[in-house]
Amino acid sequence: SDTRTSWAIATYASCGAAVAAAIAVRLRAHARFVHAPLTVARTLARGLLSGGLLVCLIVGLTPAPTPAHDALCELKTPHIEKLENRRQQLQQCEKEYQRTIKQVSVVMQKLLTGSEESAAEADRLIQDIVDSLLMDQEAVVHLVNVKSKDDTAFYHTLNVSILALVLGREYGISAEEAKLLGMGALFHDIGKSKIPKKLLYKRGSLTPAEAKLLQMHPQYGHQMMAAIEAFPKAALPIILTHHEAIDGSGYPRGLRDADISILSKITAIANSYDNLCNKLDPTESMT
Repeated sequence: SDTRTSWAIATYASCGAAVAAAIAVRLRAHARFVHAPLTVARTLARGLLSGGLLVCLIVGLTPAPTPAHDALCELKTPHIEKLENRRQQLQQCEKEYQRTIKQVSVVMQKLLTGSEESAAEADRLIQDIVDSLLMDQEAVVHLVNVKSKDDTAFYHTLNVSILALVLGREYGISAEEAKLLGMGALFHDIGKSKIPKKLLYKRGSLTPAEAKLLQMHPQYGHQMMAAIEAFPKAALPIILTHHEAIDGSGYPRGLRDADISILSKITAIANSYDNLCNKLDPTESMT
C-alpha cells in the first residue's frame, strides 16, 4: 500500500537504555521519525533486527512530529550523549579492573613460590591502580561488586586495595603512605594461603578450633612478607593488625585504638566493607 504513515523506532541493546537512546538520536534524521510508506518501514525494521537491535515499530495513521517535539529532542541530545560518554568510561574502567585482576593473580602466584621479584611487581601494580583505576573513583567502587567465582580471593584482594586507597586519598594520606597502604592491603590476606581451603570456604559457623586457626592468618602473612627482602617493612603492621578493633575485641593481639595505625584502620574498614558486599553466598551479600 502507498498509504503514508508515521512511525517510530526504539532501540534497546544489551549495553542498556543509554546507548539505545544515543543510537535512536543518531538515527533520528534518517529513521526515528520518518513519514514513509508502510513497506519501507517494514523493510528498515527487518534490516535493524538483522543487525542485532530489538526494534519496536509503531505504525498508524498518526500525525508527523511537531516542531515542539523536535525542539525537545534537541534539548535531550546533550544529556543522552553525556550518558553515552559515561557508559564508555565505565566500560574502560571495567577493562582496567579485569586486567588488574590478572596481574594480582600473577603476583600472588610468584610470591607463593618465594620470588623476590613479586614485591617489585606489586609496587608497580599499586602504582598502576593509582594511575588508572583511581582516576574514576565512583566507577571503581561500583566494580567491587563484580567478581568471578573462580577468582574470589584475587577479587577480594584487589577490592580491599582499591577501597583502602580511595579511603586513604579522602583521608589525606601522603604519597608515601599511600604506597605502604596499597602494599599492605594487597597482601593483607596472604596468610590465608596457609589455611586449609576447606576451612576458608566453609559455609555456616566455625568451631572454636577452626576459628582460632583462621585467626592465625594475619601472623602467617606477617611472617611470609617479612621474609621477602624487598617488601617495605613499614607495611608489615597492616598485614598483622588488619583484624584488630579499637575496643580491643580484634585479633591476633587484642590491640586498642591508640595502638592501631591509621593505615591498618583504613585497611580494616575496606576489608569489612568488601566482606559485607561479597559474601561466599551471594544471597547474603549487602548492596
